[in-house]
Amino acid sequence: NEIFFSTKRPFYRSTEKINLQPIPFEDYFSFAREWMEKGEKHLDEVIFKQIYQRFDGHTWYVQYILNKLYEQLHPTIDEKLVEACLGDVVQSEIDSYQLLYGMLTENQSILLRAIAREKIVEAVNSSAFIKKYRLKGSSSINAALKVLIDKEYVFKSEKGYCIYDRFMELWLQS
Repeated sequence: NEIFFSTKRPFYRSTEKINLQPIPFEDYFSFAREWMEKGEKHLDEVIFKQIYQRFDGHTWYVQYILNKLYEQLHPTIDEKLVEACLGDVVQSEIDSYQLLYGMLTENQSILLRAIAREKIVEAVNSSAFIKKYRLKGSSSINAALKVLIDKEYVFKSEKGYCIYDRFMELWLQS
Protein backbone atom coordinates (compact mmCIF):
# COMPACT_ATOMS: atom_id res chain seq x y z
CA ASN A 1 0.00 0.00 0.00
CA GLU A 2 2.70 2.45 0.96
CA ILE A 3 4.41 2.26 -2.43
CA PHE A 4 1.27 3.53 -4.18
CA PHE A 5 -0.58 5.50 -1.49
CA SER A 6 2.12 7.43 0.35
CA THR A 7 2.81 10.95 -0.90
CA LYS A 8 6.51 10.31 -0.20
CA ARG A 9 6.73 7.48 -2.75
CA PRO A 10 7.36 7.84 -6.50
CA PHE A 11 4.36 5.72 -7.51
CA TYR A 12 1.87 7.75 -5.43
CA ARG A 13 -1.59 7.48 -6.97
CA SER A 14 -0.18 5.94 -10.14
CA THR A 15 -2.57 3.01 -10.06
CA GLU A 16 -6.11 2.06 -9.15
CA LYS A 17 -6.65 0.02 -6.01
CA ILE A 18 -8.40 -3.32 -6.50
CA ASN A 19 -9.75 -5.28 -3.56
CA LEU A 20 -9.47 -9.03 -4.20
CA GLN A 21 -11.90 -11.41 -2.56
CA PRO A 22 -11.44 -15.16 -2.03
CA ILE A 23 -12.35 -17.42 -4.92
CA PRO A 24 -15.86 -18.77 -4.22
CA PHE A 25 -15.73 -22.20 -2.57
CA GLU A 26 -17.65 -24.06 -5.30
CA ASP A 27 -15.46 -22.70 -8.10
CA TYR A 28 -12.26 -23.38 -6.20
CA PHE A 29 -13.30 -26.92 -5.25
CA SER A 30 -14.23 -27.71 -8.84
CA PHE A 31 -10.84 -26.44 -10.04
CA ALA A 32 -8.91 -28.32 -7.32
CA ARG A 33 -10.80 -31.59 -7.80
CA GLU A 34 -10.25 -31.46 -11.58
CA TRP A 35 -6.49 -31.01 -11.21
CA MET A 36 -6.22 -33.65 -8.52
CA GLU A 37 -8.09 -36.12 -10.74
CA LYS A 38 -5.65 -35.42 -13.57
CA GLY A 39 -2.92 -36.46 -11.14
CA GLU A 40 -4.92 -39.55 -10.15
CA LYS A 41 -5.71 -38.17 -6.71
CA HIS A 42 -9.05 -38.12 -4.93
CA LEU A 43 -9.94 -34.89 -3.11
CA ASP A 44 -13.17 -35.12 -1.14
CA GLU A 45 -15.27 -31.97 -0.81
CA VAL A 46 -15.25 -32.26 3.00
CA ILE A 47 -11.44 -32.30 3.08
CA PHE A 48 -11.20 -29.37 0.66
CA LYS A 49 -13.73 -27.43 2.75
CA GLN A 50 -11.57 -27.93 5.85
CA ILE A 51 -8.53 -26.56 4.01
CA TYR A 52 -10.51 -23.68 2.51
CA GLN A 53 -12.05 -22.68 5.85
CA ARG A 54 -8.81 -23.07 7.77
CA PHE A 55 -7.26 -20.36 5.59
CA ASP A 56 -10.47 -18.37 5.00
CA GLY A 57 -10.21 -19.04 1.28
CA HIS A 58 -6.87 -17.20 1.05
CA THR A 59 -5.62 -18.47 -2.28
CA TRP A 60 -1.90 -18.50 -1.53
CA TYR A 61 -2.26 -20.77 1.51
CA VAL A 62 -4.90 -23.03 -0.05
CA GLN A 63 -2.86 -23.41 -3.23
CA TYR A 64 0.35 -24.06 -1.31
CA ILE A 65 -1.23 -26.92 0.63
CA LEU A 66 -2.93 -28.33 -2.47
CA ASN A 67 0.44 -28.35 -4.19
CA LYS A 68 2.01 -30.23 -1.27
CA LEU A 69 -0.87 -32.73 -1.32
CA TYR A 70 -0.50 -33.21 -5.07
CA GLU A 71 3.16 -34.15 -4.57
CA GLN A 72 2.24 -37.00 -2.21
CA LEU A 73 2.24 -40.63 -3.35
CA HIS A 74 -1.11 -41.33 -1.69
CA PRO A 75 -4.02 -41.35 -4.16
CA THR A 76 -6.59 -40.43 -1.50
CA ILE A 77 -6.27 -37.16 0.36
CA ASP A 78 -7.53 -37.44 3.93
CA GLU A 79 -7.28 -35.39 7.14
CA LYS A 80 -4.16 -37.23 8.26
CA LEU A 81 -2.35 -36.41 5.00
CA VAL A 82 -3.44 -32.76 5.18
CA GLU A 83 -2.11 -32.49 8.75
CA ALA A 84 1.16 -34.15 7.74
CA CYS A 85 1.62 -31.67 4.88
CA LEU A 86 0.81 -28.74 7.17
CA GLY A 87 3.32 -30.07 9.67
CA ASP A 88 5.96 -30.34 6.94
CA VAL A 89 5.32 -26.75 5.83
CA VAL A 90 5.58 -25.41 9.38
CA GLN A 91 8.70 -27.51 10.02
CA SER A 92 10.36 -26.10 6.89
CA GLU A 93 9.80 -22.55 8.21
CA ILE A 94 10.62 -23.19 11.86
CA ASP A 95 14.08 -21.60 11.77
CA SER A 96 12.77 -18.32 10.38
CA TYR A 97 9.80 -18.33 12.78
CA GLN A 98 12.10 -18.89 15.75
CA LEU A 99 14.37 -16.08 14.58
CA LEU A 100 11.46 -13.65 14.15
CA TYR A 101 9.90 -14.69 17.44
CA GLY A 102 13.22 -14.35 19.26
CA MET A 103 13.44 -10.68 18.29
CA LEU A 104 10.22 -9.85 20.17
CA THR A 105 9.96 -8.58 23.72
CA GLU A 106 8.19 -10.73 26.29
CA ASN A 107 4.99 -8.64 26.05
CA GLN A 108 5.01 -8.82 22.26
CA SER A 109 5.58 -12.58 22.21
CA ILE A 110 2.84 -13.26 24.77
CA LEU A 111 0.37 -11.12 22.82
CA LEU A 112 1.34 -12.76 19.54
CA ARG A 113 0.81 -16.27 20.97
CA ALA A 114 -2.52 -15.20 22.48
CA ILE A 115 -3.78 -13.86 19.15
CA ALA A 116 -2.59 -17.05 17.40
CA ARG A 117 -4.48 -19.24 19.86
CA GLU A 118 -7.68 -17.25 19.43
CA LYS A 119 -7.22 -16.97 15.63
CA ILE A 120 -9.17 -13.70 15.61
CA VAL A 121 -9.33 -11.23 18.49
CA GLU A 122 -12.01 -8.60 18.24
CA ALA A 123 -10.86 -6.59 21.27
CA VAL A 124 -7.31 -7.04 22.58
CA ASN A 125 -8.11 -4.84 25.56
CA SER A 126 -11.17 -6.79 26.69
CA SER A 127 -10.96 -7.95 30.30
CA ALA A 128 -11.75 -11.54 29.31
CA PHE A 129 -8.86 -11.67 26.80
CA ILE A 130 -6.44 -9.96 29.21
CA LYS A 131 -7.37 -12.31 32.04
CA LYS A 132 -7.32 -15.46 29.91
CA TYR A 133 -3.75 -14.84 28.71
CA ARG A 134 -2.49 -12.99 31.81
CA LEU A 135 -1.57 -9.93 29.81
CA LYS A 136 -0.34 -6.70 31.32
CA GLY A 137 -2.29 -3.43 31.22
CA SER A 138 -3.90 -1.82 28.20
CA SER A 139 -0.99 0.52 27.52
CA SER A 140 1.45 -2.41 27.38
CA ILE A 141 -0.91 -4.34 25.13
CA ASN A 142 -1.38 -1.36 22.81
CA ALA A 143 2.38 -0.76 22.60
CA ALA A 144 3.04 -4.44 21.83
CA LEU A 145 0.20 -4.53 19.30
CA LYS A 146 1.57 -1.48 17.48
CA VAL A 147 4.97 -3.16 17.07
CA LEU A 148 3.37 -6.42 15.90
CA ILE A 149 1.32 -4.53 13.32
CA ASP A 150 4.32 -2.45 12.19
CA LYS A 151 6.41 -5.63 11.76
CA GLU A 152 3.47 -7.22 9.88
CA TYR A 153 3.11 -10.13 12.31
CA VAL A 154 -0.48 -9.07 13.00
CA PHE A 155 -3.08 -7.23 10.95
CA LYS A 156 -6.57 -5.98 11.61
CA SER A 157 -9.29 -7.50 9.46
CA GLU A 158 -12.94 -6.52 9.56
CA LYS A 159 -13.45 -9.28 12.16
CA GLY A 160 -10.52 -8.38 14.42
CA TYR A 161 -6.79 -8.88 14.90
CA CYS A 162 -5.15 -11.97 13.45
CA ILE A 163 -1.73 -13.36 12.56
CA TYR A 164 -0.53 -12.30 9.13
CA ASP A 165 1.31 -15.53 8.26
CA ARG A 166 -1.13 -18.42 8.70
CA PHE A 167 1.64 -20.99 8.83
CA MET A 168 3.34 -19.01 11.56
CA GLU A 169 -0.01 -19.01 13.34
CA LEU A 170 -0.01 -22.82 13.24
CA TRP A 171 3.52 -22.87 14.64
CA LEU A 172 2.56 -20.46 17.44
CA GLN A 173 -0.46 -22.64 18.33
CA SER A 174 1.69 -25.77 18.71
